[in-house]
Amino acid sequence: MAATGRQRVRRNLREVNELTNGPTKLNNILSGGPAPPVQVRGITAAGIELADGLIMPSACVFLDGHVFLWDVPSSLWSGWGKERFELFEVVVPKPEILILGTGKGVSHPPASIRMYLNSIGIQLDIMDTICAR
Repeated sequence: MAATGRQRVRRNLREVNELTNGPTKLNNILSGGPAPPVQVRGITAAGIELADGLIMPSACVFLDGHVFLWDVPSSLWSGWGKERFELFEVVVPKPEILILGTGKGVSHPPASIRMYLNSIGIQLDIMDTICAR
């Protein structure tokens, strides 16, 4: 039996406990208002370190005050297809921008991934994620 888009998305994500009961609506972090509910302190050899000290050991998605581990291929861009990004079609609110860290250097995705994200209204920004410690 073929899996629906929502079923495929559920297999690619695993929710991590909500870290705070803070606001879940859009926040302008430059306005001096309340801090976002989940903040990244830095990138370490162990993973993504959150402001509260929790280490996320693998790729993750930060969305609406929640953190989800993201099941992605270990090789950059090999095995990355549209199905890795379909979750952004079903989440509410849909992000306007996806910031994607690519490791020690900036590595741009295949044009097909960028075009797919643009077609669903999401801008893609690529950055390196050099270990801070």
